[in-house]
Amino acid sequence: QITPRPYQKAAIKPALKGVRGPKKRARVVMATGLGKTITAALITKAFRAKTVLFLVHNNFILDHALNEFRLVFDEKTKMGTYNGMTRRKKNWQESDFVFATWQTMGRNLKRWDRRHFDLIIVDEAHHEQADTFKPVTAHFIGAKLAITATPDRADKLDIREVFGPEVVNITLEES
Repeated sequence: QITPRPYQKAAIKPALKGVRGPKKRARVVMATGLGKTITAALITKAFRAKTVLFLVHNNFILDHALNEFRLVFDEKTKMGTYNGMTRRKKNWQESDFVFATWQTMGRNLKRWDRRHFDLIIVDEAHHEQADTFKPVTAHFIGAKLAITATPDRADKLDIREVFGPEVVNITLEES
């Protein structure tokens, strides 16, 4: 059982308001090391999503995210990975929560119904404006939760177009 830190707890309510709102989106900005993944898991639990897609850009983060979610959810919640090594296996098809790499999901979107996921969580959401990432978030119509420590991109493309303004922005000093 996880006990959220005060700043993590403070992030849940505004994030829920966003993902439950008419635009079904929220962007949570938290400094590196403050527990964005655990915060996302706590938001997911409060949202009561039945099916979740957690998108990452590499396998290390994918495994880390799955392990963090296991700390928040019980063993009844079926979790699986969907990446280059597992896409041919069936565990992801039976999973309530799918932890996927952008690359594999992007190459296999036709396998997934647009309504399959209640909640799509985008880790390191500043990557979203990349041409390889955009089709994935555009494909799914579920609520979208973006988490990142770096909301602004060097190329000036704005992720606010997809995820809206920050509902939470917590710096190290505020934690």
